[in-house]
Amino acid sequence: MTSLAESYFWSTDEGQLLYNQRLQVVELNTRNLNTQKQLLARRQKLDELRQRVQSVQENLVSEHGRFVLEQHELQNELQHFSPDAVAERRRANELSHRQTLRQCRQNLLQKQVPLSSFLSLCTGGAAAAADDTTRSPENVRAD
Repeated sequence: MTSLAESYFWSTDEGQLLYNQRLQVVELNTRNLNTQKQLLARRQKLDELRQRVQSVQENLVSEHGRFVLEQHELQNELQHFSPDAVAERRRANELSHRQTLRQCRQNLLQKQVPLSSFLSLCTGGAAAAADDTTRSPENVRAD
């Protein structure tokens, strides 16, 4: 229980002023506490956003690295298909083909293969000539 003097004090202007000041302090403390809670929540959200941004940046760096690597690989492939590279491979293939044909011709000249057998090998048998004579190296060279 409050004493009579205390009751009288709170009823005076000075007591009401002190009561109102204490009430304002309580309200300010409550607002301050709410503001601190809001700030804490905002800081946590900001930290989450920073982490997400950092993660996205790391992913971008990683993707950029992959992109650069893939770009270099594609440029290397493109160089492989450049007109000069294609022409060079074509020349090499033609040279290889000519060498193979020369070797085949030399083998045929050495073995004196019948013309029908030779034509059968070249055409798969569809247009084999009826000539079964053995060709001499001189006759084959004349062709």
